[in-house]
Amino acid sequence: MPEPVAMMRLSSATEVTIRLLPGNDRCADCKAIFPQWAGVSFGILLCLTCAGKHRSLGVKTSFVKSLEMDAWSKSEVRALELGGNAKWSAVCAGAGAADLPMLGKVLVQRGKSLQESSCTSCSKGFIRCVLTYCDVIFDDAC
Repeated sequence: MPEPVAMMRLSSATEVTIRLLPGNDRCADCKAIFPQWAGVSFGILLCLTCAGKHRSLGVKTSFVKSLEMDAWSKSEVRALELGGNAKWSAVCAGAGAADLPMLGKVLVQRGKSLQESSCTSCSKGFIRCVLTYCDVIFDDAC
């Protein structure tokens, strides 16, 4: 039987460290100031409105937690420490998916077009973006 994962609140020092990462002063999606939520799946910070939209996609697509109200596992905290809004944006730009908002990337990845038509190039850009981002995070962790 697997051991239970230890959960903890973010310490003030950890929260400050995460907030000081480049780009984390604004929501990864809409650029609202002082985001209070985290998209753990992508290591990004989100405002309440965008966090709600991500949450509606389901935890398998975009796992969202409150920085202040939720408890965190060590691996979740590490994802935020290694990620960051600017890093995510830079990787997406390099993958050719910079012009699509984060939520749009997630929706397209799930096979839903932002418009009524299919968006194959956006989907490919999102997939390249996620794969490259994972490589960046894992390289940073080593």
